Amino acid sequence: MTERMESVVPRVELKGIRKSFPGVAALKNVDFTLMPNEVHGLMGENGAGKSVMLKILLGAYQKDAGEIWIDGEKKDISSTFVARREGLSAVYQDLMLAPTLSVAENICLGSLPNKAGLVDFTEMRRQAQAVCDKYGIKLDINKKVRELIVAEQQMVAIAKALAINAKVLVLDEPTAMLTDDETKTLFDAVRRLKKEGVSVIYVSHRMEEIFEICDTVTILRDGEQVGCAKVSEITSEEMIRIMSGRTIEDLYGDRGDVAARLTEQVMLDVSGLTKQKVFQDISFQVRKGEILGFFGLVGSKRTDVMRAIFGVDTYNSGSVVFNNVPLKNGDTQANIKQGIGLVPEERLTQGVCTGLSVGRNVNMADLEKAIGTPLDNFQTFNDEETICCVSGLSYPQTRLDEIYNKVSENKDTIKKNLAATHETRMKNDVNFLSESEPPKKKSEAPKPKTRRDIMSKYL
Repeated sequence: MTERMESVVPRVELKGIRKSFPGVAALKNVDFTLMPNEVHGLMGENGAGKSVMLKILLGAYQKDAGEIWIDGEKKDISSTFVARREGLSAVYQDLMLAPTLSVAENICLGSLPNKAGLVDFTEMRRQAQAVCDKYGIKLDINKKVRELIVAEQQMVAIAKALAINAKVLVLDEPTAMLTDDETKTLFDAVRRLKKEGVSVIYVSHRMEEIFEICDTVTILRDGEQVGCAKVSEITSEEMIRIMSGRTIEDLYGDRGDVAARLTEQVMLDVSGLTKQKVFQDISFQVRKGEILGFFGLVGSKRTDVMRAIFGVDTYNSGSVVFNNVPLKNGDTQANIKQGIGLVPEERLTQGVCTGLSVGRNVNMADLEKAIGTPLDNFQTFNDEETICCVSGLSYPQTRLDEIYNKVSENKDTIKKNLAATHETRMKNDVNFLSESEPPKKKSEAPKPKTRRDIMSKYL
């Protein structure tokens, strides 16, 4: 490894950053330097401290000790707002977008143009389109984000980060869901940003990307900075050794004859699986003890096949047999009971209910266990959104009668309590809408109506 000798004032400098959580030292005196016009790679195994370091820089976490310097000045990044004001922007691996808003609204969110106190939608669309055109991002800015595939949503998040004219842009695993062409577009945008004076922190597990787009790389391990070097002065083997503390041979060893270790027992047999206009004639087998990988570009329908096997989506023909038992087409509950599980592509929106506790999320797949006691008492499971979460239904699109039919256990209790909940809400709405203005004193001149007064009768 070589020391970086630069006379230019660093764009960002972290000195001796420490951060601990109960029982865990996440960062231990970490130093990090980002120069102007630099694409700086950040690497490390899971749990190395990359995300914690970046969240401290971006104001999401507060450091326990250490200093943050930006353009030669010591700064206190006390919040994400302060980070944004200092020109720090980020695209996270878990996309932070508003699915019911348009692409243009998401890109400009946080700095919406206004006219006379109202959003200037014409100017908003112009600004959003200008950002997309400037960086070669091909998106329909009028489309709702929820109508886009994951790869397109990733491009929206990137455009949103670029829209604020940031001095520092953090990209956290930005190509995880992108096609080769979209990755090329992203890299072209990063190179353009570099020419314009923007510094980029690029987090990735893909070494080929680090070597292609980055100038420098910093490596973390177990909360410590264990190496920093110019990309041109380090090899992939050295990176692996520094990241893990072991060589490639130590990491993987001699795998020997994999086929000899596998049994002949077929655990999953998929034959002729076909869904019209989506995929056709998909056949494969997975033996006991085997790890089978599925590879393909975005849009190749890998996810659709897995969703059909699990039962989230139905298929037109073919069969799925697990452990000699045919799985039901489109019946996730029956397939879960047979021992099939699915970790979805969109973990944040499809894999967990963020409004529920860890315990309820863990038990969610076992519906009877998840809703048995809580629904008898009905202390917290008292609204249709929660019922939808534990029933695998979409909220708020699912109608109440669908909820009742789906959840057979405690059906009467659910219906009774939901009805009571809705009755209470209706009463509150009626009281709100029928509330008259307090009588005015004769000596009092009538007050001019505010916008809130005018709009309240429509709410």
